[in-house]
Amino acid sequence: MCLLKKFCFLVLTSLVSLAQADVYTFTQTGFSDGGTLTGTFTASDLDNDGQIVYASFFLPGEVTAITASYTGGAIIPNLTFGLGDLFILVWNVGSPYIGDETNGYVEGIMFMSLSGNTYAAGLGPNSFVNADGKITFAGVTGEISAQSSNLVEVNNANVPLPSSLLLLGFAVALLRRQVTV
Repeated sequence: MCLLKKFCFLVLTSLVSLAQADVYTFTQTGFSDGGTLTGTFTASDLDNDGQIVYASFFLPGEVTAITASYTGGAIIPNLTFGLGDLFILVWNVGSPYIGDETNGYVEGIMFMSLSGNTYAAGLGPNSFVNADGKITFAGVTGEISAQSSNLVEVNNANVPLPSSLLLLGFAVALLRRQVTV
């Protein structure tokens, strides 16, 4: 019976840590056609290296959800990107920007949709030339693009989740009961 309690405790505490993934919002303004890119992503620094790293080709995992929308542009139509379009995201946790730092993996964010639309910002995706953002629409008549020299701003949008608090309560209750038995 004691092994069952320990197993339950480990499962509950694992679920609590999974439920505590952080949610971040990001924005990039100043595009040459007047548009703005906004989005959110959910991520956990699983290896505790101080960076959120997602690379679709070899390091998926620390980003579990992401959406980004480009709206308000005069030449680029409204575009939406999701996790399936994310090629790379590297961000130093706690930094107010994505794309301006080179310690660890070089920061940046890049989306590539199946329809050919792309968005890239940061020193990594821009081969260290600059941290500018560039969005490209693959239209029927050819590609059109808009650029921004503003950095991608990031904010923590975390709100305590009731389910994670409930799981934490179960884990504490189980631990208390295990200690008193």
